[in-house]
Amino acid sequence: MAQSFKDAIKEKIAQTLKENLKADESEFVNPWSNLDKAAILQQSRCFGETPIDSEQCLNLLTRVLYVLQQGEKFTESELTGLFFGVTKLFQTQSTRLRRMVYLVI
Repeated sequence: MAQSFKDAIKEKIAQTLKENLKADESEFVNPWSNLDKAAILQQSRCFGETPIDSEQCLNLLTRVLYVLQQGEKFTESELTGLFFGVTKLFQTQSTRLRRMVYLVI
């Protein structure tokens, strides 16, 4: 009797955990799921602006890294333009931005 009660409790806990995990998964929405390579390339013009907006550039570099990690393919000319745009960011005084530049390059 005690064993069956123990098994019933274990089963109930397992059932509850599964339901909670399903609820957590259904609530999660990836904020980066709708990124467009063309939009990122167009926004990369901010790398050449004066003065450099560190926060805007950090956000854009984060998006670039995400898109690259997801396996998005860039053409050679797109990569060249992006590379030279990013190298302009070495001028910034922001250490956070310079660290991100090293990650991208």
